[in-house]
Amino acid sequence: MGDGGAFAWAESWGPRHPDGYLHEWTQEGRELCGRFPDTKYAERSALIDAEQAAQENALVAALADRGGLTREEAAVRLEQGGAEYRELLGVGQATICRALHSARRALPEGLERTVVRHAIDDLMYRHLLPADAERIAGAQLDTEIETTRSPDTTAWCRRAVAEYVAPVADPVAAGVEGFRPQDQPQRADA
Repeated sequence: MGDGGAFAWAESWGPRHPDGYLHEWTQEGRELCGRFPDTKYAERSALIDAEQAAQENALVAALADRGGLTREEAAVRLEQGGAEYRELLGVGQATICRALHSARRALPEGLERTVVRHAIDDLMYRHLLPADAERIAGAQLDTEIETTRSPDTTAWCRRAVAEYVAPVADPVAAGVEGFRPQDQPQRADA
């Protein structure tokens, strides 16, 4: 292992506990725990950069596919929308993910539960939507509206889900976050 060896590194794998923070320790697969020997800073940076580039490419591809845009138009849209638009898309993704997670936890351990776990992973890492994503998220928001969320927050989450699932053709006219006049950076010479 290591420099000059037959293999650049070895991997250690362990159980995956997606609900560990809830103290539910059911094992639903395996995950990479570490690499030996430790990678150098430059190698780790390259791996992190490659992972972030893959995430960005997946988001651009998803926006292009769902919004009827080219990849270049989707990339420009992300750039123009800035942090506010990315936050809106992130909230839409998180709302759908939360609904899937609630549905997964309601299922007994087994194949169905694992299938939903894979759907969550596809959504989080590859921006692949499950069937009826907007309906599933809407049902989750309907149950939360009276108990934990204000109506304004719920309405914002619904707009975020709608934009994440089907980006509007003209975000400026629709008043999508990141494209509103108040979201645009102020010029120094204005």
